This record gives sequence, C-alpha cells and structure tokens, in this order.
Amino acid sequence: MEDYRGKDIYCYDLAEVKEKFAKQIISETAYVLNSFDGMKRILEQNLSSVLEDIEKGINEKFKILIDEIDKIILEC
Repeated sequence: MEDYRGKDIYCYDLAEVKEKFAKQIISETAYVLNSFDGMKRILEQNLSSVLEDIEKGINEKFKILIDEIDKIILEC
C-alpha cells in the first residue's frame, strides 16, 4: 500500500503470517528429514550418544568380570 505521500506502507495480517510461517517450518523440516544427509545426520547424532552409553555399560561389565577372574587366579 501507499500512503497519501506516495510512501510505501507495509501491513501484515498476523494470522496469515503465522500460517505461512508454520507451513514454511513444516516444509523445511520435511525437506531435512526426507533428505539422505539430513536423516543420516540426525541418526548419527542420536546413535552416537546411545552407542557411548552401551560402550560404557559393556566396559563396566568387563571390569567386573576381569576383577573376578583376578580374584580366582590369586586364590589358586
């Protein structure tokens, strides 16, 4: 729109802006999730922390096992 001086005036319908913004967020999220690199990155981030926890748990179990084996060897 222009005002009476010929200057541009920008007016926005907040509901329309909110709807367009929400659609854009959904569209971009879908784009990232559906792309191979996007999904790969998300999986790698999530799996790396899970794998670290698994490795930590396995190492704790091995330490217990090794300590028990050491006790048996010392008793013999």
